[in-house]
Amino acid sequence: MYDLSIAPALDDYMGGVFEWICRDYVRLYGQEELGVPAKEVGQIWTADFDLDVAGTLLDGAALFGECKWWKGPTGENVLDRLVLNAARTRYGSEAAARHHLVFSRNGFTTDLKTRAAREPRTHLVGLEELLEHGTR
Repeated sequence: MYDLSIAPALDDYMGGVFEWICRDYVRLYGQEELGVPAKEVGQIWTADFDLDVAGTLLDGAALFGECKWWKGPTGENVLDRLVLNAARTRYGSEAAARHHLVFSRNGFTTDLKTRAAREPRTHLVGLEELLEHGTR
């Protein structure tokens, strides 16, 4: 039963659940990653694009996130699309600062890690960090 019915659909199911987990992570532990607690966290869906995570921090900064439940590492293309889509929304447009978070099931490419190290408002959150908070 599992091999025929559940296993083939598990990754599709987990994609949506992973987004929910990532939004909860920002609500509960955003201060550890961003330095300031979250004021509000949700998602944005439009006809042209979506943002898996969108919110504001208590200091007025905006945050935007993309969640990837992929079998391989997440690369710069995901961050590029996140930055583009975040710029397309009016939500958080008046914020003094914008944070971009990329969540990934299977880590990040070397190029993305290097880029995030140079960009202080780009944050990479792997499954290890998410699981660490779930066991506290």
